[in-house]
Amino acid sequence: MADAPSPAATAPAQPERQAAGTGTRGLAGTQAAATASLTEGQRADLIQQWAGEINATLARRSLRTRGSGTVVIDVTLLRSGALDGARIQQSSGNPTVDQAALAMVQRGDFPAAPRRLEVARHRFRLPIDVR
Repeated sequence: MADAPSPAATAPAQPERQAAGTGTRGLAGTQAAATASLTEGQRADLIQQWAGEINATLARRSLRTRGSGTVVIDVTLLRSGALDGARIQQSSGNPTVDQAALAMVQRGDFPAAPRRLEVARHRFRLPIDVR
């Protein structure tokens, strides 16, 4: 039996890009102002905060499987915290560990993005250590 995973805090993955010309035009006044007022550093800090909350959520989940290793999973979350997609980005070398980690992520129930972070969705690369 493996212990609960201990996902490492990682630098956020590259954000999904908006199509050219979409900008903040369609956002209501205060929402557009909040987005425009964030510096790149503030935005990165908010994404890192969200990633920390996601890692904490995963660390609380139990993962029971035979074997050990580190599997890297690409997870795309909507602003609400709803799971938009998950796939194995890098295998641990053990298919049982890989599938158990992927199933754990697919259970969903992730925290929403910080209120000031105006994104539709974001992709995270999450290494999950199974011991």
